[in-house]
Amino acid sequence: LEATATNIPGREGYEVGAGYVNAYDAVVMALGRRTDFGATVALGQTFNSRVVVNGSEASYTLTFDPTGVTTKAAQFSVAPGTLQLAAGGKFTGAAGETGNSVGVRLTAPDGTRYTSGISALFTLYTTRSVTVDSPQPGTWTVELYGVNGVGLPETAPVYVLQKSGSQVIGLNDVNGHPAAGAILAAVGQRLVDGDSDGRFRPNDALKRIELARFLTLGAGIRQALALEGGRRFADVPAALAPYAEAVAARSAALRDVFYAQDAVVPVTNGSFNPNGLVSRLDLAYALVQSLGLEAAARAYNGALEAQFDGKRYSIEDAGQIPASRKGYVQLALDLGLINARFSLSQGPFDLTPKLHATFAPQATVSRADYAVAATRFYDRYAEGDLSAAVSGGSSEAGVGALAKAGTDTEADALPHGITFSGSRPNPVNNQGQISFTLSESAPVRIAMYDALGREVALLHEGWTDAGSHSISLNAAVLSAGTYFLRLDSSLGSHTRTVSVVR
Repeated sequence: LEATATNIPGREGYEVGAGYVNAYDAVVMALGRRTDFGATVALGQTFNSRVVVNGSEASYTLTFDPTGVTTKAAQFSVAPGTLQLAAGGKFTGAAGETGNSVGVRLTAPDGTRYTSGISALFTLYTTRSVTVDSPQPGTWTVELYGVNGVGLPETAPVYVLQKSGSQVIGLNDVNGHPAAGAILAAVGQRLVDGDSDGRFRPNDALKRIELARFLTLGAGIRQALALEGGRRFADVPAALAPYAEAVAARSAALRDVFYAQDAVVPVTNGSFNPNGLVSRLDLAYALVQSLGLEAAARAYNGALEAQFDGKRYSIEDAGQIPASRKGYVQLALDLGLINARFSLSQGPFDLTPKLHATFAPQATVSRADYAVAATRFYDRYAEGDLSAAVSGGSSEAGVGALAKAGTDTEADALPHGITFSGSRPNPVNNQGQISFTLSESAPVRIAMYDALGREVALLHEGWTDAGSHSISLNAAVLSAGTYFLRLDSSLGSHTRTVSVVR
């Protein structure tokens, strides 16, 4: 069980032992079919670098009011030497079902603002968090904000986590580096490791085999050894082969609960190319795959945009990103895993400068870049509901997070005998059908709302007999976008999303 386990991101052996159990591979090993599992398990590894990370967490109840009348922020102190500062919360919108275009903003003592970003798919991803490396000491402000100032009124608890480090070993070349706080935090959480000579080499380009090892340490990647034995990649040294085979296997990510995703690190022509360099596009793909978000990434067909201080800007080099990878880039940007690159230009007669956003998909990722992304990834991974919101995995409360988020890929049973399948087809262009079933007669109201929670259509209202029912949805009169279908009844309530396309 220990040898075949999957590492739990950010956790030490004394906290969680070897990690998540992999019953299938444990049986394979017990039967003697493959006995060389265990190389990737952190519990049995000797690390070159060490940092003891301590954290303190506080919670503040904040309010977002689009009118500004009841908006409530909070202030807190950051001590000198703090490695990282993170803030986040969950924003569910109208009746706790629709999601909300609201994010978290941190303001430093010198006025610099750091924002969580708000996904264009905010109806699915209700959590927001923002991470600041090596934060300025002094008094900070945490508050909620809306995209372009727009969002539903919401009051919600927001956590603020501060990380500090001590007992630093094996990181002799990190002091003074702009990413020092992220590197120390990433090492302390076992998301990365330094080299045996006591250096981290923060500015060195990240190699594919290093990416493979770091992902198996801190991104929830299962071991993957073929039953027939032997090594899959002839170009990878034997000692490193388990890392390459893990990330290159189909359904490698633990968050891929239905074993449906492609590899986290793709390979071509049967070669892993261990010394190949990692691009920003490669990293965006690997991290989004590790979160189990392949389906959402592939389904996204909107424009690529980056957010800056509550406003969204078009990615000007989007043409350099393959269509099959654009959804991955958008999710990586919206979740704050990787930053866009912003620049200003101003013509000789322009009154104000113009802000430009690019992604630089082919730019090489350094080891420091990865440490920054890894700590942000861990904060998103720890939020826990991202992959479930897409895959429909069950929560501890026994209710699918897919249903909570309001998506509509399957009809879900609701309490007291209701099923509500949402719209078919979805997306819908002109006409759709909405189906629901009641186990007993009850009053039912079905209405449609826009992204700001405003009712745009009343589709059904009145006493409804037990059994299956279908009502028409006339989408031809609606603008393209995401809407919410809400069923309210004495037997229960539920919300589904529907996309209208043109």
